[in-house]
Amino acid sequence: MVNRLIRQPFIWLAAGSLTWQVLLIWQGLDFTDLGYSLTGHQQFYIAPEGIGEGLVNWLSYFIGHWLGAFFGGAVISYKLAYVLVITITALSAYAGLASIFGHSRFLATIIFLVTLFIGKASENWIGYNNLTALFYTVGAILLFHGLIKESRALIMLAGMVLGANIFVRFPNILGVLLVSAVWLHAWSKHWSIWITLRGTAYFLSGAMLGITLIWMLISWHDHQQFYFEGIYAILGMATDPNSHHSGSGLLKMFVQDHLKAFMLASIFAITGAVASQWIATRKNALRKGLILICATLLAAIFYYEDLWKWILVGFFYLSLIAIIAMERHNRQPLALMAFIAFMVLMLTPLGSNTGMRNAMYGLWLALPLVMTWLLKQPNRTPDVPLSLDPARQTFVNTILLAIGINAIVTSWLYTYRDSEDRLAMTHSIAAPLLIGCLTTEARAHVVGELLRALPKYVRPGDSLLAYNEMPLIHFLTKTRPWLGNPWPMLYGPSKIDRLLRLKEINATTLPVIVRAKINTSSRQWPENSSTMGTEDREDESRRIFAKFEQRHDYEVVWSNGSFEILITGEQ
Repeated sequence: MVNRLIRQPFIWLAAGSLTWQVLLIWQGLDFTDLGYSLTGHQQFYIAPEGIGEGLVNWLSYFIGHWLGAFFGGAVISYKLAYVLVITITALSAYAGLASIFGHSRFLATIIFLVTLFIGKASENWIGYNNLTALFYTVGAILLFHGLIKESRALIMLAGMVLGANIFVRFPNILGVLLVSAVWLHAWSKHWSIWITLRGTAYFLSGAMLGITLIWMLISWHDHQQFYFEGIYAILGMATDPNSHHSGSGLLKMFVQDHLKAFMLASIFAITGAVASQWIATRKNALRKGLILICATLLAAIFYYEDLWKWILVGFFYLSLIAIIAMERHNRQPLALMAFIAFMVLMLTPLGSNTGMRNAMYGLWLALPLVMTWLLKQPNRTPDVPLSLDPARQTFVNTILLAIGINAIVTSWLYTYRDSEDRLAMTHSIAAPLLIGCLTTEARAHVVGELLRALPKYVRPGDSLLAYNEMPLIHFLTKTRPWLGNPWPMLYGPSKIDRLLRLKEINATTLPVIVRAKINTSSRQWPENSSTMGTEDREDESRRIFAKFEQRHDYEVVWSNGSFEILITGEQ
């Protein structure tokens, strides 16, 4: 009976995470990022040379391919894989934090809030971001238990997971910095230099073993060349000052993000503390009403230009530092977990051109750890408050309620590059790979027309040139990207021109072309959508494609209001 009750929050967390995510994944059809990612998963074996800039995220594509195939291979399959990854991450975070705070509905509820918040305005298919969160969370929990239990096997296993994480997303190479947790624990436990070096060696050897095992798997697939192409591409972007992933640009963003985060978080903490102290002295009904009003206002502030990414992340930075400082003597395991959570929160977004917004994937430990620490006593009976300090309870309850309101409202209004009106997204498309995928009537109509027309011109396995933001068409038709990238508009004009000229020299046949006539990066298409973007780079790229079509006498053989199919007289 006791074991069943202890496990109950774990089960409810699993059920809640699965249910919430499954309710949302059926709606929304994106032609851009979704298509780019799913084409890579689908064609991992049949056309690895066409997966964008190489297979630098090799393990993400490997896991995505097999989980997508397990669930059936349709668009919805990769969204179900995402649900599985999110749920496993949530349960891993719960299991790790429950070892400090005990099993409780409170802890499970907070981690459920994290699942809502992370999924509120981001991709909802399996990819390197959610897999990065999983690997970091699992690696962090294993490292924590390995150090607390002084288990060489667990420390090495943590290193293996974090080493493998490099192949999920290359910037995750910075995860090796979690070796600093070994040094912190050694310092707090007064380990000798020899024991400290031995713990460091276990972690680093585990990381090397994880890297070696994945590299052996890459070699067994004969994908080394594609992986190195990805490395070269990353290095090229990092050294190009005009790239959106330039090293100098990312470093500048890192500094600006953190300065802004600490500034806004400090203002937030001081203002919140003062307001909570005043609200806590009001009568019960008024106090609850004020908490609801403040939480709603705070949720709106979080929503405005994604201010949450500085306010919340900065607040958790400050709180985790406070936990480390205050608990390092009396509750060393708690201080160690806080340090690990701090490192994960800081490392997760590094290398992303969205900056601190990607810190959401590092919240799995930081958010529930801070919130639970503020209200709960570690290792006490579940659901027993640390104190009856009404101001602190008011402050924490307001934050949690604001996060919940923000997550639920944003989730309802947001589908990835599809309509914000969920009640309008009730229309399906008669295509096997789009089963269970609902969108607006207008989008379903134009996409359905295109998919019915394409089999007259291309078959699965054929090469296809698709441009103007529509990589999903490769996934839906199982065609190979002719230029080696399902989304060639990501390239600059000079590279597109160079690739086209190389193909003109070396290719034996020219491809069928599919192009969008509207901006499929917008959320409204095909209704109320501008014809195309207005960036100079994109306009120049379209002119280069047009010249290529003119050189080879391409002509439009099919068209509707959104798409065109072109073939050449040379075919």
